[in-house]
Amino acid sequence: MSRATHLFATTVFAFLANAANAAPEQLVIERGMDRTVYAAGLGWSDLAGAATYEASANVVTAVNVISVVGSPYPASLQAVSPAVLEAPIAISASGRGRYASLASVAPLTQLSVVQEGDQLTVQSLQSAGGFQVTTTKNGATNGSGSLSISDLKVDLQTKTIYADIVGANGVGVLNDHALWTYDSVAGPVTFKPGFDKPFDATLSPPALTFSGLFLAKASDIDDIFVPALNLNNIGRVTFTTANNRSATNPLGFGSITISAVPEPGAWASMVAGMAALLVLGRRGAKR
Repeated sequence: MSRATHLFATTVFAFLANAANAAPEQLVIERGMDRTVYAAGLGWSDLAGAATYEASANVVTAVNVISVVGSPYPASLQAVSPAVLEAPIAISASGRGRYASLASVAPLTQLSVVQEGDQLTVQSLQSAGGFQVTTTKNGATNGSGSLSISDLKVDLQTKTIYADIVGANGVGVLNDHALWTYDSVAGPVTFKPGFDKPFDATLSPPALTFSGLFLAKASDIDDIFVPALNLNNIGRVTFTTANNRSATNPLGFGSITISAVPEPGAWASMVAGMAALLVLGRRGAKR
């Protein structure tokens, strides 16, 4: 073999080896894009789906302990738009209201994937909106406070969930804060996409559930939750209990479920909200 031939063969071999070892291309599909992203042999220009954060029983207990109850309804939870809050209230025989559960349904805004043939593997998901907890002085707090958790981003590479945090009493704004890690994920991380309708270029995510949410940094209890919500030791203990990983507390702060469309209850809330806005708009026009 001549030197030139040997050099050519070596160059080709090195090129093929590098191509084989190259990392798959990462693609990002966003809601309402003005462009088309080609993945798995198809073109996508929009993203569907929702991320539902469902609080564990321990977190619901914590919120109830620090909430202003009676009247008869507690007024400690609000949605952070565009998310929809699902927090039904149970009224006891004494007429006092308690949250029975807590869920925040937020639209997906971004899906990051890598392409492998005609299949996609999820790298991260991001949603918009969330919820806010507001406190005033009671047996578990020293005074007024507030804490909002919104715009969740689930990173499957690091098993970390990031959030935008806004806290009172000096906590301030913390963007893309590493809030939780998750213990497990159920569902197909790798999936073969397809059009739900002919000529519909909207990508629907796979159904995934991330469970076992525990603080990425245990110090966030004292650095964020305690000051923002103005907790005393009674209030603090309720959140440390939620963050205590054990056989009787496998969920920690709860779970996040990714679905192709919002739950029926969320759709009803969204429709009711839109109707209310329409009524207000008409009243304003009449004035």
